[in-house]
Amino acid sequence: MANERPTVPPGPAPVVGILTGSPNDVEVVGKAREVLQALGIECELRVLSAHRTPERVRKYVEEAPARGIRVLIDDRDTQTPGWKFNEWELRGVPLRMEIGPKDLEKSQVVLARRDTRQKSSAPMEDIGAHVEQRLDEIQRALYDRALKFREDHTSSTDSYDEFKAIMEGRPGFVISPWCGSAACEAAIKTETQATIRNIPFTSVPVDGKACLKCGSPATAHAWFAKAY
Repeated sequence: MANERPTVPPGPAPVVGILTGSPNDVEVVGKAREVLQALGIECELRVLSAHRTPERVRKYVEEAPARGIRVLIDDRDTQTPGWKFNEWELRGVPLRMEIGPKDLEKSQVVLARRDTRQKSSAPMEDIGAHVEQRLDEIQRALYDRALKFREDHTSSTDSYDEFKAIMEGRPGFVISPWCGSAACEAAIKTETQATIRNIPFTSVPVDGKACLKCGSPATAHAWFAKAY
């Protein structure tokens, strides 16, 4: 992996641009973008061929620093294209860019999304803006999907018997009133394997409810869950 590391100008969180030379990249990739996002780094993927479209690659490399991009070019000649495709699938990237002979004739690229496997064409002119738009769409779709999953796997109860029954399965989050006592939490953990995972600042007020475990006045709605 040849890694050119130009000086990144000050500004918002940098963007990582990953370039690979094949127009037949993999359909679905792994976790790399999630890791980059966890570090506060945006990521974009472009498929440009150093031998088929060298001028476009050179132009991309020259323009990348001004956009806050560190350029990673997979120009290894010790690995086959298929090996590289597999490696990048394991590393994980959210968006694949394909440029073939017909695309060059039309001055366009094909953008393939990891999350939906949908493909769409975009003009080469101002391709950076198109990529950023797709990445924003992917981020929103992943967020909405994760939020729906959490909501579908979250329940509430004020009854300890019902709480224990729910915890016998794989319930996700269970929201219940809690008095703030570490002893109560420890007892709940001993009996159900559930622990408090979160007490959101936006929690609904307890309004005189009793603690799920001991019956003392509750101080918050706690989010309980089991570790798997």
